[in-house]
Amino acid sequence: MPGTTRNSTARLGALIADSDRLQRGSLATALGKLGFDPVAGVGTAREALLLAEGLRPRLALVAPRLPDDSDFALVRAFVEEHPGALVLVAGELGREEALEALAAGARGVVSKRLEPEAFSAVVEAALMERAVLVPPDVAAMFRYLRPASSETPLSRRELEVLALLVRGRDNAAIAAELHISPSTAKGHVSQILHKLRSENRVEAAVKGVRQGLVRL
Repeated sequence: MPGTTRNSTARLGALIADSDRLQRGSLATALGKLGFDPVAGVGTAREALLLAEGLRPRLALVAPRLPDDSDFALVRAFVEEHPGALVLVAGELGREEALEALAAGARGVVSKRLEPEAFSAVVEAALMERAVLVPPDVAAMFRYLRPASSETPLSRRELEVLALLVRGRDNAAIAAELHISPSTAKGHVSQILHKLRSENRVEAAVKGVRQGLVRL
């Protein structure tokens, strides 16, 4: 939702699936301050899917390791059944789990340990499709790239740009890190979107992870 602001989220529902009742309350408070209304919280995957049928949430925060969920099945179900919803995994994930969450269709992973203002900022960034959000230690692994091959649609430079997209860099930051002009960075991003058949930077970044174009 490009251009989303705190006020424009009003009357948009949010759903929290977390077995920790205190965490649900804390997350609900943060989302309420962002303007989401209503905000509903449940403790199981089954309850989340049932509630989502009526709520049709714009945002779903899914905790890992729900008692009746495995391998991020709830994330996949949300993505399939509610394609208009932004799905984030909220929790402390290791590297492999973070990749699994993205592969399941989550837009990103956000830590519940963030201060309220920081948590709100990353949720807003996700709503504006600015980045694939992952913890810093997980994002750091994307600095390593697979060598380009005849089967890889991207050039070596485009792979470098893609790795920075996955780490949430905008065009200006990409240009600075690769010592190229912002217009050149923009051109590389456009080529990546075209070659990966992606509508936006987030989709391209997730496809890069899923297709193994960036790796540990």
